[in-house]
Amino acid sequence: MFRKKVDKSITKVDKIVTGLIIWWALASIFWASQTSLWKKVFLKITGVFKKTFCFSYSLFWKWLVKIIWVFKRKK
Repeated sequence: MFRKKVDKSITKVDKIVTGLIIWWALASIFWASQTSLWKKVFLKITGVFKKTFCFSYSLFWKWLVKIIWVFKRKK
């Protein structure tokens, strides 16, 4: 009766984020972050994130410049 409809994709993202936070906390409690395996995994994850972020960031600015160039050209 009092339940609200929530998008299922939002709850999946919440579960993933919550799981990562808990996993990170447990790893730091047990000093897993100091192992070489953890460092390799962390570097791979951050490398993928940096590549994805830089690519999307540069793509955004390229499209923004093209849009501005088209509008300036029409004048």
